[in-house]
Amino acid sequence: NCIFTQSLARRNKARKELLQACAAVTLLACWVRQINGRRKLQALRREKASILIQNRYRIMSARMVLCNSLCGAICIQRIWRGALQRPKYPIMIAEAKEEARVNSKIAALQKRLADAEMKLIRADKERILYENGGRVDPQPIESSEEKKDDGEDDRNQSLIHESTEMIESL
Repeated sequence: NCIFTQSLARRNKARKELLQACAAVTLLACWVRQINGRRKLQALRREKASILIQNRYRIMSARMVLCNSLCGAICIQRIWRGALQRPKYPIMIAEAKEEARVNSKIAALQKRLADAEMKLIRADKERILYENGGRVDPQPIESSEEKKDDGEDDRNQSLIHESTEMIESL
């Protein structure tokens, strides 16, 4: 009996030690798994961060290439348009000068026409007033001046006619 009790005590003690050893191994394995899990998590985070950095760098590089390509295309277009327009520029300048010259001539003709018309209108009014007896002419007109005025009226009429034809032709 005594042997049986001793064996039972040794068995219980061994079982207790075994259970403690199993618990210690389980605790140690859990701790090792935690450490390995943390290391893997850190590695994944680093990998994710490096992938993100690489991705951003590729995006930035692609944008720089695109920007350089666009700038190059714009430069090529600018040079091409300049090459196309350069031969046309002297022609356009000459046309602009010609148009300015014609416009100044038209303006001068219109001014002369307006002056001649006003002079003709004033002369008609004075003649009508003089014929109607509305006023007495304070300065008698000499015959040579009268002939001069008649010649001037004819010249004014021809100027008006010529100016009107020129304006209509333009």
